[in-house]
Amino acid sequence: MNKLLPRILILLLVSLLTAASFAQKPRLKFKSIKASDGLINSTVQAIFEDSYGFIWLGTHHGLQRYDGKSFTNFTSEGTDSTGLSHNYINDFCEDDNGDIWIATSIGLNWYSREQDRIFHYRWKRQNGQQFDDLGATKVLHDDSDPDIIWITTGKSQLIRLNIRSDQADVYNLPVDGIAFVLKPLKTRQYQHHLLLGATELFIFDKNSGQFSSVYALEQSNKVRDNRFNDAVFDPGDPNTVWLATGDIWGRGTLGGLLKLNLESGQSKLFTWKNRPGEIPDRHILTVCFSGPDKLWVGTRNYGALLYDMKQDRFFNYQYNEYDEGSLVTENAIRSMLLDRSGTLWFGTWGDGASVLSPALQKFTHY
Repeated sequence: MNKLLPRILILLLVSLLTAASFAQKPRLKFKSIKASDGLINSTVQAIFEDSYGFIWLGTHHGLQRYDGKSFTNFTSEGTDSTGLSHNYINDFCEDDNGDIWIATSIGLNWYSREQDRIFHYRWKRQNGQQFDDLGATKVLHDDSDPDIIWITTGKSQLIRLNIRSDQADVYNLPVDGIAFVLKPLKTRQYQHHLLLGATELFIFDKNSGQFSSVYALEQSNKVRDNRFNDAVFDPGDPNTVWLATGDIWGRGTLGGLLKLNLESGQSKLFTWKNRPGEIPDRHILTVCFSGPDKLWVGTRNYGALLYDMKQDRFFNYQYNEYDEGSLVTENAIRSMLLDRSGTLWFGTWGDGASVLSPALQKFTHY
């Protein structure tokens, strides 16, 4: 028995060392890109990749198109027909012609690929003028109908716009609040539906025009702004959606990362518990997968989190003034995008942007 004891101790030590190395935080190098590098504004609200491989950055002072080497800027020109209607950019989508539709806080815009210009979209139908200056929050091109663009507005509306006939159908959300989640559903159960999230999560039937409530967020009497801020579908299960919830200003004690199965209704909320390896923030702004079991989480107060689903562990990345290769911010990650090259883009709230090339294990900040 005494002879076995050293072997048991050695095996135990090896096991502990293996577990410790397995839980180590991945070492990733960041590089910043800020105003001095050509960024038009330090807040990057939305990031989009078009079919030509250009990256579009929506900021609080216009938008930029990045071709891999330089930026092309588009801002409001103060005219009725050309230029952005407003410089506060919320979202992008692309239609079958390769034109880009742009949601701004005042007006819907479209970029003509052929003319290389941006136009303020004017609604031509009867009483359409009321929509010329609408606050558009999300835009989505309908894959099943090339003429349809879906738009959510600051007036708790969902609009179905036919860009060929200019016919618009308006649907009022069942709750007051802005829908910051607008995603197409492509499951066996939901083939003609959209997923919308405000303070409640809804499934919208495009054929019937009806909303069905899926999940209602808990609200506080003090800060009633716990809402759905972003969503991404699990690469391994189209019925499972990961949702960023919380208050965008970082107020209150509610919110977190929500995992929800739309078929079974089962859910799990990851929220702040002040324990190592757990999520350090209640307020989540954006989510993005970089691999089948690697989920990136953008927080309001603690930079970016990498959730390793196999280890069930969160790793935190923030700005470190003593490390040139650290993430560009220690605060809010407002937007994220995984482009076709496998590069991950991070847009921040006031500190510029960062990109991560998995091949080089390096972040580049813009």
